[in-house]
Amino acid sequence: MTDMSLIEQMEPGRELDEVFAELIGYRFLTTQLNSDGTFGTIPPYSTTWEGIRFVEQEMQLRGYQLALFHFEGLVGWRWSARFKNDDMSTTDSAPHAVCLAAIRALQGEREKMIEFINRIFRGKVTPDEIRTDEQIKKVYQEALNCSGWGL
Repeated sequence: MTDMSLIEQMEPGRELDEVFAELIGYRFLTTQLNSDGTFGTIPPYSTTWEGIRFVEQEMQLRGYQLALFHFEGLVGWRWSARFKNDDMSTTDSAPHAVCLAAIRALQGEREKMIEFINRIFRGKVTPDEIRTDEQIKKVYQEALNCSGWGL
C-alpha cells in the first residue's frame, strides 16, 4: 500500500480509485482488455456523485458513517469528508474528499490490525505473510485467538 502522505496528494481519477478498490478487496475479472492495458473496470469512486454512493455503501458495511461538509474557504468552495473523527480530508470536489477520507479510515484500520498482529506474534509475521486483506484478517483472527480475545 502507498504511503498516506502520497495518497493525499493524488488527483481524483483511476489511480486513486484503484487504491480504494484494493483496500476493500475489490476483485473484478473480465476477458475484455481496457484501452490502458488493464482488465475489468473499477467504479469512478473519486470523480462522480455515484462514486460517493459506492464508497458510502461500502463504508457503512464496515460500520462507518459519512460526514460531508461544504463550505467557502479562502480560495473558493471546498468539501470536507470524514468517516472517523480524526480523519478529515478536504478538497475541491466532494467525490475526491469522500474517497480520500475512506482511504484514511481503512488504512488506519489496517495499520492497527497489523500492529496488533506483530505485538501478539512479537514481529515474527513478515509483510509477505500479510499482504492482502484476506491474509490480514486470517492472521488477525489467529492473533485474537492466541491473545484470548478471540471468539
